[in-house]
Amino acid sequence: MEAIILNRTLSKKEIKSVEKLITPQTKIYRQPDIPCYFSRPDAGCETIPENDEEKKRINYTILDKVLNFGELKIDNSTITDMFLFGSLSMWHYSKFNVYFSVRNLYYEINFLKKILEKHDKIFYFGNSRYLEKYFNGSKILFFFPEKSTSKINYFQLFKFSLVFSVRVILSLFQKGYPANKKHVLIDNTVKQKVLNPETLKAEKSDITFYYLNSLAGKSFMVLEDLNIPTLKSKFYFRVEGWQFRYKNKIFGDVLLFKGFFNKRVRKEFYKHLKKTGALIKSIDKSQFDEVHNIIFYFFEKDLAAAKFYLYKYTVYKHFFKNRKFKSVTTIDENSARFKSILDAAKENGIKTIGIQHGTIHDLHPAYIYTANDKMRNIQSDYTLVWGDYWKEFLINRCNYNPGSLIVTGQIRTDIIHKLLNSNLELPQLKGIDKKIVVFASQPQRDAYLRRKAAEDVFNSVKDNKNLFLTVKLHQAEKNDTGYYHDIAKSTGITNYTLLYWVDLYHLFSKSDIVITCFSTVGSEAVYFNKPLIILDPLKQDLQNYHREGVAFQATGERELKNYIEKIVSGELKINREAYNNFIKKYAYKIDGHTTERVLNFIKSV
Repeated sequence: MEAIILNRTLSKKEIKSVEKLITPQTKIYRQPDIPCYFSRPDAGCETIPENDEEKKRINYTILDKVLNFGELKIDNSTITDMFLFGSLSMWHYSKFNVYFSVRNLYYEINFLKKILEKHDKIFYFGNSRYLEKYFNGSKILFFFPEKSTSKINYFQLFKFSLVFSVRVILSLFQKGYPANKKHVLIDNTVKQKVLNPETLKAEKSDITFYYLNSLAGKSFMVLEDLNIPTLKSKFYFRVEGWQFRYKNKIFGDVLLFKGFFNKRVRKEFYKHLKKTGALIKSIDKSQFDEVHNIIFYFFEKDLAAAKFYLYKYTVYKHFFKNRKFKSVTTIDENSARFKSILDAAKENGIKTIGIQHGTIHDLHPAYIYTANDKMRNIQSDYTLVWGDYWKEFLINRCNYNPGSLIVTGQIRTDIIHKLLNSNLELPQLKGIDKKIVVFASQPQRDAYLRRKAAEDVFNSVKDNKNLFLTVKLHQAEKNDTGYYHDIAKSTGITNYTLLYWVDLYHLFSKSDIVITCFSTVGSEAVYFNKPLIILDPLKQDLQNYHREGVAFQATGERELKNYIEKIVSGELKINREAYNNFIKKYAYKIDGHTTERVLNFIKSV
């Protein structure tokens, strides 16, 4: 019996070709977000089955393998040390992406091995070309896209070019970097609606940066790291007024542009680039096991993107060299985008500070380091964490130096007391007299779990006319409204809305129930004493919400619907004592002074 597996969207030409392959005995499998293109009676499509326990096993096994890969010895030197240039570690720029690429590949490998046991021949339509190499000589015929389906985003590039050109001109009017500027705050330029702590009016800014910058004072300077669109970028680039404000700012994109004309920068960058290429070629892959070979494949592939961060590091290294800044502070400090800047600062003796911006868990490759990484001083000099739990977790699970971890609380909580003592209306929910259920979505790397979560939530609410569902899109899902509207249409829900441009805390203050998978917003629901449900089909409880007694754990639609109904009826209530203990353990204090504590620490460096 033959099988057809649809693991990607098909072109019109491919759909016609596949139709010719179909017989009454043909089994068709598809990912949940791939449509069943075939209307013939004998061409029903079955969703690719999921095994939650197997996925959980793969998650932990691959993470351990990825961490171990950096410590593999090659001619008396580890992989990490081979690709270490000063304070920059090329392996750690790629580790995050490599983990998810390898993990998702093994989901497919696991499934294909099972299908091979049942079928004589398999036609596989997917994107991962490594599978063809892995299953070489098997009964699987692979079909990959003839060319990239992504179109060059000319309009977005034009808008960015316009903004960039004006910023280059504006940089000529900047007064340089006065001696009284001792500390740098990085603005990551991903804007959301944030409430002004004084006026409670919503403004566009990065959540953490907004509160810090509002109280920072004259000794601080802003480094604006503009998110640069690529040729086939999916994110929507907007032209906005803040992009042209140049006082007390360093335009990061302009610095990168100027770097092209710096002979020393170019020379050092090409030197590192050449060395990277030579190192890759010198590695004898025959000494790797199966998983390490795959990790190396994705590491080599990811280096194409990591080269940009190598260039960025080189530019900032030369920029910081003659500046007398004492510290550079950012959120998301372990991502290559910001780590390249911090590493350059560290190379020049400037203290680097990361601020916790989300929850950290057992499967978070950006935060988990090896014991040798701690000796290499790969992490930021200091990491400011929300509470004692996170400090202990980073020490015991992630190999952080205890002296580098400072408990300050969570900056964003400074607005809570003012918000709860106000009668501030939320325009997006005006006139709705139903119970408000908030689903905080996430761009999960597992496409199946991401879609299944949305379907479960929509199906759990759609038939209850006393409820209104508000889907609060994650900051990385700004352009995904179509994705969620399509899922809503397939489930038949009408009592819902999608929100992006709204302050999350303002929304929580008006909510009755909060649902999430493993997002930070779960802890923030606790801060507002709101009933919390985590949708956790793998029962991993990554953020300890269920374990700490502050969340009801649902594995699917049936349990989720049951919890919602019992909370609304009053049968289920929150555990006040558990909520208070959780706040003390995970958030230190919600006293309105976290921003002051963070700034005071930075000034003390």
